[in-house]
Amino acid sequence: MILNLIKVHRLISRAQLSKLSKMSATSISRIIAELINEGLVRETGQTSSGVGRQAVLLELNPSAIFTIGVEIDREIIKAAIFDFSAKSITEIHQSTAVNNSDPNEAVDQICSLILSLIEKTANEAARYCSVGIGLPGVINSDEGVSLFSAQMNWKNIQLKSLVEERLGIPVYIDNDQKVKALAEYSYGSAQNSKSTLFIGIGSGVGSVLMVNGNVFRGGSNSAGEIGHTTIDPNGILCECGRRGCLQTYIADWALIQEANKLSPTQNIDQLFEASKTESWASSIINRAVMYCGMMISNAVCMYNPDSVIVSGSLVESYPELITMIEEQCNKFVWEPYKDTFKIYSSELGGSANLIGASVLATNKYLEQ
Repeated sequence: MILNLIKVHRLISRAQLSKLSKMSATSISRIIAELINEGLVRETGQTSSGVGRQAVLLELNPSAIFTIGVEIDREIIKAAIFDFSAKSITEIHQSTAVNNSDPNEAVDQICSLILSLIEKTANEAARYCSVGIGLPGVINSDEGVSLFSAQMNWKNIQLKSLVEERLGIPVYIDNDQKVKALAEYSYGSAQNSKSTLFIGIGSGVGSVLMVNGNVFRGGSNSAGEIGHTTIDPNGILCECGRRGCLQTYIADWALIQEANKLSPTQNIDQLFEASKTESWASSIINRAVMYCGMMISNAVCMYNPDSVIVSGSLVESYPELITMIEEQCNKFVWEPYKDTFKIYSSELGGSANLIGASVLATNKYLEQ
């Protein structure tokens, strides 16, 4: 708790920590002494301003530990090394058809990227405590198993053990939306929120509910798969094998698939460019925005969050979609819930997955 307070406030005195934590000054002094002895916290040399006796300020020691964050999606693997303050030291990307490759090949690529990063930062990073990995699908985070990922075409992949065997470093994995939500709560748009609904829109559609900084996971850590709620049982075939899932109206691949029925469209950028002059293209986008508004208003009725964060490749590439989604949401949301929440775009954007994976790794290390 004390580490988290220091992380959130960046610079803080012992007296402020005592007030915020409702712990005695003696207890705070003892805890801080232990954290300084462990090298996790340091005195800055700066003092607090204002009336009364000035106090030495505290901050996290960025070089105390280093973690490695990894993001896996269907066509790319990203990895980065972060210091204890979540600052990226170095980052590397590799475009690859992950969803069409053997999982062992993907593991080889992941480990190769990580080893390249470690080699680059040999003179900067003292120790690497753990690796965090965020990827789409249903994850058993306790065992480190990718139970099912439609995007990756993976089922029951022992990802944690496979990577640990090659690297000899503790590895922790979780659903990509959950690690993104963790990043937003730690360093982004959800820092001051008590209940946040995180929505991710891109190659899939997912959601995460965070209450007081804790991810609601459900019975099998698969809560939030809102993209696979059924809209029309006779609808479009989803990559999960069922018909009419919500993401078949919103995900980028579904929009491209729909566009190709009318005009050759290779990617989402072509669709948005066509929407400037072609009514069929703007119609596809407007329908997707309408379903986004419906999705958020329905989720608000279920969870009553104080904030909704919308992220993902679509809204990051086209931020004007946030305003359009807000307008649609206002049309659908039940009257008692109007003005009870605000919609935000992701503050961390495309970095959220890597940062969240690093936060996951850091938190697991500190829990030991």
